[in-house]
Amino acid sequence: PHFCLESFRRHNKRDALAFRVGDVWNYLSGTEAVEKVRRIALGLAELGIKAGDRIAIISENRPEWSLTDLAILSLRAINVPIYTTQAVEQIRYILEDSGAKMLFVSGKKLFKHAEQAIQSVERIERLVFFDSDAKPEGDKRALTLADVENRGNEVGDSVDFEKLLSEIETDDLATIIYTSGTTGEPKG
Repeated sequence: PHFCLESFRRHNKRDALAFRVGDVWNYLSGTEAVEKVRRIALGLAELGIKAGDRIAIISENRPEWSLTDLAILSLRAINVPIYTTQAVEQIRYILEDSGAKMLFVSGKKLFKHAEQAIQSVERIERLVFFDSDAKPEGDKRALTLADVENRGNEVGDSVDFEKLLSEIETDDLATIIYTSGTTGEPKG
């Protein structure tokens, strides 16, 4: 994540990330993007995420996906992206096979699609929703991305984000990708 974060810092463009909500364009500056990554990473650390943990994401392309990915990598945790078009059985397989302990879900539509698979995977400790209105009532595992950021904000400077980044090794596993037609098993 160093390269992305340094680019955000060095160039600090007003529109480092641009995205539409409805018909309105929204922008995050480079400084805002770095701060969001820091808050998400510290919030995840406060929730117990550490190096080597697998964190799955099922979401369409959106800024939260990228920011969360950078936060996961900042902790030396491993991102397990799941295609939004995966069948329920494939989602279940990926969550179980990867050992994911947390899952980020973009919104209601994808949660409804993947819910059956998610509910059957006992290892999932937390569900984090990018869209606040997607968080299901009564599920003690459920949080919103804003909740995670708030936890990171509360951690403040008690955890040194730059120190976490300095601990990243070039041979750390970053991502486990399950492509269509594969089982994720290594080939010899």
